[in-house]
Formats: sequence, C-alpha cells, structure tokens
Amino acid sequence: MSEDKLKGLMIYPMDLCDPNHGGIRQKSIGQFKGMEENGIDCDQIHLCGSMIIANGELSLPKQIKPFNTATLRMLFFRRIIDLVGNKCYDICLIRYRVWMPQMDRFLHLIKKNNPKCKVAIEVPTFPYSMEWEGPLARVVLRLDKMVQRKANPYIDLIIHPGGGESIWGKPTMHIDNAVLIQKTLLKPYDIKDEIRLIAIGKWRKWHGLDRLIVAMRVDRETVQNHRISLTIVGTGSETRRLKQLSQNLELTEHISFMGAIAEDHLRFMLKKQWIGVGTLGLHRKGKMLNSSLKHRTYCAYGVPFILSGNDLSFPADLPFVNYFPDNDEPISIEEVVNFHSKLHKMRDVRREMQEYATKKLNWSQRMRSVLEGLGVAGPGNASSCAESSGALQ
Repeated sequence: MSEDKLKGLMIYPMDLCDPNHGGIRQKSIGQFKGMEENGIDCDQIHLCGSMIIANGELSLPKQIKPFNTATLRMLFFRRIIDLVGNKCYDICLIRYRVWMPQMDRFLHLIKKNNPKCKVAIEVPTFPYSMEWEGPLARVVLRLDKMVQRKANPYIDLIIHPGGGESIWGKPTMHIDNAVLIQKTLLKPYDIKDEIRLIAIGKWRKWHGLDRLIVAMRVDRETVQNHRISLTIVGTGSETRRLKQLSQNLELTEHISFMGAIAEDHLRFMLKKQWIGVGTLGLHRKGKMLNSSLKHRTYCAYGVPFILSGNDLSFPADLPFVNYFPDNDEPISIEEVVNFHSKLHKMRDVRREMQEYATKKLNWSQRMRSVLEGLGVAGPGNASSCAESSGALQ
C-alpha cells in the first residue's frame, strides 16, 4: 500500500463465489474500483464458500461448499481480527448482514489502530425485519439488535439506498446502487414475432414476479398471439412457489427456470432478450424506493425493463423503462406489448442505455459521494497512518 494515499478496507461478509450473489460480487468489484479511482489504496476481504479471501484476484477461486451458515457468521469477524492485526486504515467500509457477532470487537480494533479511521456501514435494505420469516426470525433479529448496540459507538456513517436521515441513530447517506460498466457490442433493438422477457434475481416474495406470471395466465390470448416467453434466472426461497404457480396456471410452455448461472452465461442471455423484469413487489415490505442491482445490470447491457416502486436512477420519463403500480394486482400484458412496440421505433436504445449507465451509474461517482460524506474526499486528506504495515495476506 502506498504511504501517502488514504488507506481503505472494504469488507463483504458474504459468499461472493455463490452464483446467486453474482450481482453483489459485481457491486463489490465496482465499489473497489471506485475507491481506487478516487485515490484510495484499498484492501478487500470477503467470503468464498468457507474461505476468507483477502486481496484475492478479482476473478475469484473455484466455489467451495460452505459449512453451517450460522458458524460462518460466528467466526467471520473473529478470524479477520487476527488477519488485520495492527494494520492501520483511514477508511473502513462494511456491507452489513443481519446478525454479525463480534463486529464490535473488530471495529474496536480498527479504531484502536487508528482513532481517526472513518467507519461506514452499508445497509442494503432498511427496514429489513420483514425479510426474515420462520421460527428463527425473532431470535435472529433480537441478536441483531445486540450487535447493533455494541457496534454503534464505532460507526461514523450509514450508507443506504433508501430514504431517511438516520438509521440506528447515526447519520445516513442515500447512495443509489451503480453498475460495473463492461462495454459490449450489442445489436440494435429489433422487433420480431416474439417477445422475450428475462428476470434475474435471488427470488423472494417482494420481487413480485408472481404479478407477471399471473398476468400471463389472465391474458393468455395475448401471450400466445405475441409469442411471449419468460426466462427466470437465479434461485431463492420463492423459486419453488413460482415453479408451482407456473405449473398450476399451465404456463410451462411459456416460462423456463434456469437456476443460477455463471456470469459469462448471463451476459450471453442478456444479449438475446428484449425486455428485463425488474422488482415488482417492494411495497410488500413497506418500501417504495427501489435501487435494485438488476435494474442497473439491465441498463448496462442495453435491456429495456419493467418495474414498480421508485428507482431514483431511472425516472419514469426515460424511454427504456416502464413502471407499473405498486400493488399486488397482475400487471398488464397489453402494456408490456405496447412497451415492446414503442422500443421498435428506437433502434439505438441499447446504445443509449449503455451511454446512460456510463454517465449516470458509475461507481467512481458513488464512492466519491461516500468519501465526501465521511469528510475525506479531495486534496489535503493525507493518510493518518504513520507507516504502512504491509498488505493483507
């Protein structure tokens, strides 16, 4: 690490080798590059299966089957306390996961090594209590409150894509998600005698994909006349129910489930699809602001998309997005068809979307805002670490 640059540490306590976390993995790479582009010399720690990876290559090691999830949560911060040791950092950014034991001990170490170190916690969803279901939910959320209370004194800033000025009593900064821009050669948007939809995600009920599936049954005639097909990529707690719903509604000839796929395969799939399916059910957990990673992925690959809620990065007057109401009613298949027809008049829409992503959705801008929120952006912010203690091993 360079001695004159600010020294940063980014921590993702989750398995970035899991294909279902492909969007989060891309986000971690984008944030890391964004920090570097703003002059921060960064270390990075994350999980790959049951392994803790420190400053690994951006192409991560082969996936390893993890042991018990609860054990991983218990051991993660205890292990990286030993890994970090007496290393000095000016900035520490952690993506928060519900109930991460000993995070307070780790933050105490970071502040002990450098009392001037600024700590930012990224809370991707808040409130997140409605995401937890089942008999263990109450126990996990109670343990989570204990972790929050102990870690709170060491936190300087909360980063969150939603609204509100304070989370856990700490200053909160609204930061929309961005996307890792990968320039690809795309064919012009074309209209054929079929409409191909693609939906990517780690499926939960608030993604609202059932609204589209039910709509395809309600307006089956339009689906058949326009040869509408839906490809669902990824798995999650909602996948079984969605498959059963498709079978019960006799839509299996129009809907295919691919499961989790590699990033290269996903890129190939995105180039073949006409319309992406964004999040359609955030209202189910009382949340209207929408900063879904899948929306940004669609935009980066030039795939127009449908959604609900309010994604501040995609105003409703943009020609390549189509908003639906925030309710549990089936969406309008006729409106999807009209959206597709409108796009036929915009043969350069894919190129325009990529240009929009490059200009409006880059991680360098987002991470600069984070640094400004921490008061460490711009010239004159030299490292307060006396000397480099070496890179993480």
